[in-house]
Amino acid sequence: MHYYLLIFTLLSMCLCVSKTSAQDLNRQEKKALEKELKSLSRDLDRFKEIKDEDKTLQQMIARKRTTLAQEFSVLNQKQDSLNQLEKRLMMQRDNAWQLSNRLTSSFTQDAEVLFRVQIGAYRNPKLAKMLSEQGSFFMDDSPQGIKRYMIGTFNSYGEAKSFANELSGSGAQAFVVGYLQGNRIENLKQMPEKYF
Repeated sequence: MHYYLLIFTLLSMCLCVSKTSAQDLNRQEKKALEKELKSLSRDLDRFKEIKDEDKTLQQMIARKRTTLAQEFSVLNQKQDSLNQLEKRLMMQRDNAWQLSNRLTSSFTQDAEVLFRVQIGAYRNPKLAKMLSEQGSFFMDDSPQGIKRYMIGTFNSYGEAKSFANELSGSGAQAFVVGYLQGNRIENLKQMPEKYF
């Protein structure tokens, strides 16, 4: 009696499914499914086997979904860790730049005047990041928050100007900037003439 109730439930479910998907099935497919359903109603062992297979497959799918969710969680954690490492790397690069500038400043602080060749000033953080990764530049910030990039340290204006001309000849927009007692002189005309 229990099997007949089970078969009746299965048949009812199949008919419901077949009604909802009848638009997708043609007449021959519908007849074939009905025939298979009738044959299953006579072969209870085969019906139980199919039901057990379905249960096993559903359990496998559930396990795969759980595994996939766990893997996504691990992936998200690794992405978060990578983002944190990138932030730390950027902070360390900034610290290295500042240290490099301080060291250069301390080495040249004894000199009353020095000159550098400015090759760029950028507000764009991506471009500033790309240049800062090169590591061979001096960098300072303008009062407007623009990062200015210089190359070379010269004791005389003539040497710096010669280097700037060489860079300009290669296509760079380079010009000389001066530092007096460690402070940048924004306009070289303000620099005492004895240093030229």
